[in-house]
Amino acid sequence: NLLFRPLYYWKIRALTDDDTSDWSKVWVFKILSVRLNTPRNNITNLTLSSLDWNSIDGTTGYILELDTAAAFTKPFRVQDTVRNSFFHYFTTVPEMIGFQTKAYWRVKLFHETDTSEWSPVWNFTTIARRAPLLISPTDSAIQVPIFGQLKWQAYSGASSYAVHYGDKPDFSNAVKTTSTGTTLSVSLKANTRYYWKVRGRNSDGNEFYDFSETWTFTTDSGIPAPALISPANNAENQALNVIFSWGKFTPSTSYRVEISQDATFNSGVVTKNSTTGTTYFTHLQNGTRYFWRVKTFNGSLESPWSATWSLNTAAQNGFANLNLSDLEVFPNPSTGVFSLRGTSGAAKLRCLIDAQGRTLQEFENSTVLPEILDLSAMPAGVYFLQVETATGLGTLQLVRE
Repeated sequence: NLLFRPLYYWKIRALTDDDTSDWSKVWVFKILSVRLNTPRNNITNLTLSSLDWNSIDGTTGYILELDTAAAFTKPFRVQDTVRNSFFHYFTTVPEMIGFQTKAYWRVKLFHETDTSEWSPVWNFTTIARRAPLLISPTDSAIQVPIFGQLKWQAYSGASSYAVHYGDKPDFSNAVKTTSTGTTLSVSLKANTRYYWKVRGRNSDGNEFYDFSETWTFTTDSGIPAPALISPANNAENQALNVIFSWGKFTPSTSYRVEISQDATFNSGVVTKNSTTGTTYFTHLQNGTRYFWRVKTFNGSLESPWSATWSLNTAAQNGFANLNLSDLEVFPNPSTGVFSLRGTSGAAKLRCLIDAQGRTLQEFENSTVLPEILDLSAMPAGVYFLQVETATGLGTLQLVRE
């Protein structure tokens, strides 16, 4: 158990039963220092498996430090008791050692009474990653749609790709699938952080080389809130029978519409469900302010509520009941062709107006309301038909699906 640092001096003389010799010359020695062996210093393209050094008889353990900083500011450190140790084998490569990473390492040896100085510091650089490059969603992206697509660059020699994605960084519960192209359509959970990676597969279906880097992204709330279309926000003089419309979301299974005189929707709420982008509320009250909003459903997923819009119904019951008492129109909504019939005598068409208030067609020569109005050539949306009946002039809302 000699010490590592001092110089040792020694001499010897011979003894017999009758005499003792003079002392020999004095020699000097020092205990071996730690010398690193492999991987050799400054090596590149290394796949790390073990680090080796010279053994020193009589030592009982070693201390190994490994870091990507030459100053060893946050080293991976191993201390183990092994007699006359000469290597460390990595069963798991430290997380800091990635692909194309330059790392530094050094070793101390010890026994019961002393510990050596650090060995010289050597370095190595690991092999570059051989894998596809990920494209999108970009790393750490947020608000990624739950019905999305993973995309990566093609990799030479790959006939298909192994794709892993899941909500745990160790991929313990990951979906593991294959893609014959460089994209994969996925259906994800809302408000969830995902991890994903890709590796090439050869024509025999065997995975080869390395996985790509692991990227992360976070999904959005699942389904966007619907965009309301009509009646326009703060619309005035609305009829007592109103068609409400909003932007459709694909995929979706249904919509829930709420209308109330309470802006907080805490009381007096009337609810309707719809499988299209419209619904129809009847028998509203004259001269009343109403608030309305819409939510989208797709299976078990649901969107936030839309913005809340409002409307005011007409103050007097003149044209407010035009839809029911003065005019019949069916179907409404329609895929394009509407059947119309006046119920209180002759009715005249004046003009057709779009949702932006632009006049699309004037019916100057129409003295009697026709039975058919064909909007098949018009894009889907809300239109307003100005009609003159025996009870006055009003506007009828039509929904072209």
